[in-house]
Amino acid sequence: MIARASAAKAEIVVDNVDVVPLDGQIKRMFDDAHLATLETLTLSAFIGSNVLFQSEHNYGYMKPIFERRFIEEHGLRFDESLPIGEDYLLLASALAKGGRCAVEPFAGYTYYIRSGSISRVLKLHQVDAMLAADAEFLQNHRLDADSMAAQARRHRSIEDARSFIILVDQIKARSLSGAVKTAWRNPAAVRHLRMPIAVRLRRLMAPFTAIRPFGPPPKTMSRTTPGNRPHKNKG
Repeated sequence: MIARASAAKAEIVVDNVDVVPLDGQIKRMFDDAHLATLETLTLSAFIGSNVLFQSEHNYGYMKPIFERRFIEEHGLRFDESLPIGEDYLLLASALAKGGRCAVEPFAGYTYYIRSGSISRVLKLHQVDAMLAADAEFLQNHRLDADSMAAQARRHRSIEDARSFIILVDQIKARSLSGAVKTAWRNPAAVRHLRMPIAVRLRRLMAPFTAIRPFGPPPKTMSRTTPGNRPHKNKG
């Protein structure tokens, strides 16, 4: 990785990741050939990858190596007060400061997925912390047009995740009025429901659908993650 960074005259370098799921079958997180086509990882590409519900894995899972001089010169540090996303914020800040990030296509890090891991499921307070951290990031850095567009997509996805988590909790609590209000405020949250939860919602609505149809069942359900909540995406 150091050689890759030196050749690219980069202050930062990231590499690929091997994923070990519960069945033990090692999988490469990102296609080697695809990463080989990337000369560098740009800020807009990094932010755009860290959009929730977009994919199971994103560039936030990569483990960067930073040039110490660059980190110290710009006063960059992990924000240890954040419950989630501190690694995303550090790399995003380094890129926003003009850091050049080289990409090593081969995997040098192994990511284990364990049963019951709390790091795989987002909670409401963590989403709120992500929104606050992103707001501070925008205050501290001036982004180019492409990065701002990616940030807007990321922000919408986090807001969707927030509504989705609230909606799931309301369904579990059998709060019909709360679930309807949340769905009305943010219809995108409904699209992220997995079928088992959608069935619960229809059952919850059953006494009312007998009086007035609630509407046709959804034709498709977007993929979400285990635990009926979005994965953390390292951002």
